[in-house]
Amino acid sequence: MTPLSRIALLLSYEGTDFCGWQMQDPSQTKAPSVQKTLQDAARGIFGETIRFHASGRTDAGVHALGQVAHADIPSRCLLNTNAHKILRSLNSKLPSTLRVLKVANVPEAFHAMKSAISKQYRYRILTGPADIPIASRFAWHLPYTLNIEQMKETLAALVGTFDFKSFQSAGTPLKSTTRTILSTDLGINADPFLNPFLSSDYMALDIRFRGTGFLKQMVRNLVGTLVKVGRGHMSPDEFSSLLEARDRTKAGVAAPSQGLTLEKVYYSDPLF
Repeated sequence: MTPLSRIALLLSYEGTDFCGWQMQDPSQTKAPSVQKTLQDAARGIFGETIRFHASGRTDAGVHALGQVAHADIPSRCLLNTNAHKILRSLNSKLPSTLRVLKVANVPEAFHAMKSAISKQYRYRILTGPADIPIASRFAWHLPYTLNIEQMKETLAALVGTFDFKSFQSAGTPLKSTTRTILSTDLGINADPFLNPFLSSDYMALDIRFRGTGFLKQMVRNLVGTLVKVGRGHMSPDEFSSLLEARDRTKAGVAAPSQGLTLEKVYYSDPLF
């Protein structure tokens, strides 16, 4: 058996043209997955199939600034190269929408998903009379103003351990839909996509969730319902009651995927 060495990669990708992280049946989608794109590039370098495992699956259209993945590569390859050369070689074969930012050697026991202790997601909303084309691939445009204070009050009440079944999209059955949110934040961002000369009618909002784990499309469902609070269609108390209801049909629609970005994956021993 060929001796293997484990490496971890810090990845960034613009998810618009990908069908998500995980490889899909070619008959079901024409868009490539991040996983297959990365593995195809690695095959061109190492001469064999290298399977990458991510900290979690991102859906079609979702972006990443700090996704983490690991893979086992033949130890002989490390004798003739180093982390920097692997980074450069992979990036030379990857499309411009996917980049390896860092590479590190890790212990065999490290697992990108199982070793993670928390993750942070950001959802960006752009409010204003019209969408801004340069921002449209990275934000959800809403043509009306939102009540920021009501939204902040709602977000603060989400910190803790709750059953988020009302905010879980259909998918693989789970033993538990209870998850822990460690922190939330809503900030008004001086976004580089916004023209500084635009009036205050335009605003970029960044909503962040850091948690130990998330259900399928949980963040997008939370944001979609949070917007109902911002529009005055739901009170913070009514939002909180959805946790007890454990009924997906009572919550709002999922926010579009393009506004969501995986910002950072946390480990007990920092990798990069």
